[in-house]
Amino acid sequence: MQDSVAYDKARKKLHYWYGGDAVISRAFLGKLENWPKINGRDSAGLKRLSNFLDEICAAKGSIHDLGILDYPQENYKIIAKLPLYIESKWRTVIMKYNNNEGHFPSFEVFAKFIAERAEEANIPTFDCHANETVSYQYQRSSNKKSCATIQPKPISCDLCQGDHESVVCEQFQQATLDHRVKWVQKWGLCFGCLKSGHRSKFCKNRLKCTKCQKRHPTELHRDDLPGVTREVSQSKEVASACGTNDGLCTMAIIPVVVKSLKNGRALQTYAFLDPGSSISFCTDQLRQQLGVGGEEQGYQLKLWLRHILLKPA
Repeated sequence: MQDSVAYDKARKKLHYWYGGDAVISRAFLGKLENWPKINGRDSAGLKRLSNFLDEICAAKGSIHDLGILDYPQENYKIIAKLPLYIESKWRTVIMKYNNNEGHFPSFEVFAKFIAERAEEANIPTFDCHANETVSYQYQRSSNKKSCATIQPKPISCDLCQGDHESVVCEQFQQATLDHRVKWVQKWGLCFGCLKSGHRSKFCKNRLKCTKCQKRHPTELHRDDLPGVTREVSQSKEVASACGTNDGLCTMAIIPVVVKSLKNGRALQTYAFLDPGSSISFCTDQLRQQLGVGGEEQGYQLKLWLRHILLKPA
């Protein structure tokens, strides 16, 4: 066999086993599928992924099988490996393309998007690790001293894994009040300053709410229910009836949810709990808001106030 013929046959064999489109596409897709998850502070890992996506874009024009990466389900597999803040920005791009172009963005658009995020995370003049401080701890033994270097724990958001505190995260700020309260409890933070290490009753740096000017964080502010005011009577008669001398009377008033069994409508309001009452009342306004009926009935209310029997008409 002539050398040139053998060489051509060898090239064809190598191309069949290692250089075919199907083989190359499987290699690209397999490596992409096994790519490790990237956290919010791994700027170098994000850059490596961006470079690999550029390689795929270069091969995608001539390898038809790589067109599968244009499908949304394949795109989601890659997004699942990225930090949550990048996923949030990518969702904005998807919405823009759906509104303007009427279709899901292509893989080339996604690769360009990741390249921009990698460039943002690797700005040479802004190295977030450059100003890290190092503290030293001295340990004494019986006959010598040793010095141990302690690296500070990096700040990481529990919601998006970004390099910021969880309480300043956009997801935390936009969540409902109930979710914010649960997260503060879960993270063991103080309800007075949103810092860890102490409880709110011992807090010395309470924040001031910008909405009501009270001593609690604005993120934990709860608005009063509409149409309901919580006022404490300071009249001497009421104070005497309650047995207090400071002019203040604490009433058993609690927030409740009233639900109609007829139409399922529910409203949140306040209720006064009277342990001596054998019947429940509601205002006509609440009855109308619930959309329920009822008969108006008269009653006689007897109150003892300074040993005087009152009989309202």
